[in-house]
Amino acid sequence: MNEELTGQSVEQLSSAQQDLAIIKKMMLEAQNSAALDGRFLILWGVVLALPQLYIFIRSSFLGVAADAGSIVVWFVALGIGICGSIILAYLQTRGAVNSGARTYASIWIGFCLTMCLLLILAVSGNQEVLYSLAIVAPAMTGLAFFATAAIINLGWLRWIALGWWLTAILVALLDSYIYVGLIYSLAYLSLMAGPGIAIARLGNRA
Repeated sequence: MNEELTGQSVEQLSSAQQDLAIIKKMMLEAQNSAALDGRFLILWGVVLALPQLYIFIRSSFLGVAADAGSIVVWFVALGIGICGSIILAYLQTRGAVNSGARTYASIWIGFCLTMCLLLILAVSGNQEVLYSLAIVAPAMTGLAFFATAAIINLGWLRWIALGWWLTAILVALLDSYIYVGLIYSLAYLSLMAGPGIAIARLGNRA
């Protein structure tokens, strides 16, 4: 009886070790493939920062409120981001694809689709919906970075997630929507494009 229990314990331990080895391999594969994924973050960090900066300059220095022209600028920027993502995804399919990279990509694809849906609802809704999106968006971005930190085993990305959550709090505390565009521009460049550059360099050294 004791021999049977000992045999089962050994088998369970061996199975657990194999599971841990698979998880570790997936993380290493994802980290090694992070160079291309870093480019996605760079692309979207710049693409999303420019419309925010454009709207902030128009509102603060030219005294022009957000209008249909601002919506057009947003959709042009989103079109550029989507086309750029398709090109990067095509380049990615030509290389080695692993389970870690697919998990990494799935997080951000789901995030982007959710954000696009919320943006459409905000544009077609009223000012209150748009302001709510300004708070929800950085909170969700922080969640995506927090999950990414676990997938590609980069602990410092949790600090990036914290930066996005603090951005959400800051936007919620602002009395004026004018400065949200400037805050977002800085956030997208420093907390999205910046980590993208760091991840790309890490992947190139892997």
